[in-house]
Amino acid sequence: MSVQPNDKLSGINEPQQPPRDPDRFTKAFEEGQDFEQDFEQEPVAKAFRQKLNDQKLKQDQQTHEVGLRGEQQDIDERKRYANRIFWLVSGWILCVVLIVVAEGLEFVPFKLSDLVLTTLIGTTTGSIVGILLIVARYLFRDPSRA
Repeated sequence: MSVQPNDKLSGINEPQQPPRDPDRFTKAFEEGQDFEQDFEQEPVAKAFRQKLNDQKLKQDQQTHEVGLRGEQQDIDERKRYANRIFWLVSGWILCVVLIVVAEGLEFVPFKLSDLVLTTLIGTTTGSIVGILLIVARYLFRDPSRA
């Protein structure tokens, strides 16, 4: 509705619509005018904001999925290495037990000095405890310290 010169009251209560010039926002920005409220009213602006929000949501979802895949990979690797460490330590302990038993049997031609046997048992115990502590700290680490 346009204001006619003869009708003094027409157009007083009607809000004035800004022209639909696509460059008006650029011009308003360059001139330092406040155009944000006008921009928010534009259907193109609303559609653009919705598209940006959708893209951000999609990107956040992809980032979350990548993080979940990484966590699952970490869990699978931890299980695999924990199993390997278990069998390594079990074999190590079995070898030490066999050496100690062979040392104690009279009919086996196998003799170690007391110092060598004590060193073998002590270093093996220390190594096993060390490996188990390292693995346990890795498998059950505090997420806040990672």
